[in-house]
Amino acid sequence: MKKREHSPDQPRLLLVGAGHAHLQALVYLCQAFEQTPVQGERGNFEVVLLEQANPIWYSGMFSAVLHGCEIPEQSTIDLVGFARRVSQAFAPWGIKFTWIQDRYRNTYENRKIETEKGKIIDFSVLSFNLGAPLAPVDRLEGIQAKPLAKLYAVLLSIKTEGLQNVPIEILGAGASGIELALGIREFLKELSPQIVVVGSRGILPTRPRAVQDFIVHLLQVRGIKLAANSEDSPYLRVFSTGFVKEPFFEVDHDLGVLGRPSTYAVGDGIQFEGREMVWGGVFPIRQAPYILRQWIGAQDLPWPRSILNGRPLGKILPPVNRKAVSTIKNKKPLQILTLGGKEGALGLRGRFWIRGSWVLRLKQNIDTRFVEQFSIKKSPKR
Repeated sequence: MKKREHSPDQPRLLLVGAGHAHLQALVYLCQAFEQTPVQGERGNFEVVLLEQANPIWYSGMFSAVLHGCEIPEQSTIDLVGFARRVSQAFAPWGIKFTWIQDRYRNTYENRKIETEKGKIIDFSVLSFNLGAPLAPVDRLEGIQAKPLAKLYAVLLSIKTEGLQNVPIEILGAGASGIELALGIREFLKELSPQIVVVGSRGILPTRPRAVQDFIVHLLQVRGIKLAANSEDSPYLRVFSTGFVKEPFFEVDHDLGVLGRPSTYAVGDGIQFEGREMVWGGVFPIRQAPYILRQWIGAQDLPWPRSILNGRPLGKILPPVNRKAVSTIKNKKPLQILTLGGKEGALGLRGRFWIRGSWVLRLKQNIDTRFVEQFSIKKSPKR
């Protein structure tokens, strides 16, 4: 018998998935609540976050962990602590926050979803942040680069068991595949892993020739081989082949899921109506203010008026006439790859590129500031 999580007399904002956009939007709300004096108003509704994984690896810092620049505890988001901080910020306003450690399974009519553990959760407003489905690879055995927790556990077991000369194949020669190969080589360097990067279209096929030549030379210096086709039965094969081109949700320019009232979606798993998408990087984070605008504008959720009219939230929310599709307008964001060693990191934007230790320090500063937002902070006195 399915267990029902039901509050018939209390509206509920249900957040499915702890992706970057959802987490960033919750941080914005925490800041607004913490900086606004309580004036006797109470929201009297519930916010529920549904997410199975904990802790959550921040993908931007995974390579830094493999290179020894960071430790896992500083590169992950602890949902237990983050949920405690959100609860403390929301509670004085009469808004209950709950984190349910479970995974989304299906959506029913009449504003209900089912989880993998068989719970039925009612909602007034539903928001998805599930990420994009990863591209499958037929007839090959291996593991996907994500979830990162699983990949890290496999690499750690190789290191702990002291397995020498392990054949490792990285399938995908794009930016993530190159960064992953360099990171694994550094992480297991005392065990002399035999790493091969497989790319049928070559190394970084969309980047300038000078960048490709530099990366090819760097891989050769680090003892990493290149191949056009997959080899037979390596000890570990990691798929870093990117996302499929068919997202989970098609949304309008205000992030509303087409054909589903009171339902929104953000992150890499969406596509704006007929618009070519650019996935990954900063785009999901840029969507956070726009999804927040939809949450607080929902008629079914009685937000405290002083929060809606307050200065903290006003500085975050985009103008009403600005559509969320603008978050992908710039298709050439800065991308930084951790290289390790004296090369530091490689910064890429369009045909422009630069490298050095200072680029690595810039990346570490950006990533650290992002992750630190989700740590427990003492609320200011009211």
